[in-house]
Amino acid sequence: MLELAPEFLGAHAYLGKTLLAAGKPEAALAMVQQEDDEATRSIYLPVVLQAVGRNVEAEEALRALIAQWADESTFYVAQVYAHRGDHDLAMQWLERAYQLQDQWLFEILGEHLFKSMANARASRRFCAR
Repeated sequence: MLELAPEFLGAHAYLGKTLLAAGKPEAALAMVQQEDDEATRSIYLPVVLQAVGRNVEAEEALRALIAQWADESTFYVAQVYAHRGDHDLAMQWLERAYQLQDQWLFEILGEHLFKSMANARASRRFCAR
């Protein structure tokens, strides 16, 4: 995509997310930092910063995301919390996303950043048997 349409907004951030899923957090961070679209960059920056262990910066990036885009990006805030393993806050933000009819909520299907929540739920179900 970057070769065919380098001006496509979100291309760097989406490639960064893919690199993160492939287990390449440093490459993911480098790619997300190249994203020209401020909103898209701010959505993924907290996740990739956390993945490379830059926790203070990740927290600052999350606060900035919430301060500037909370009502437009509720789903993505939930995604950050899910990736961090804070499932209670992730669920609170998912509920908010549902209440606000966040247009991006459909992306939860197959979203790898929510994998830890699915695994935790499956573990609880398995252990309860």
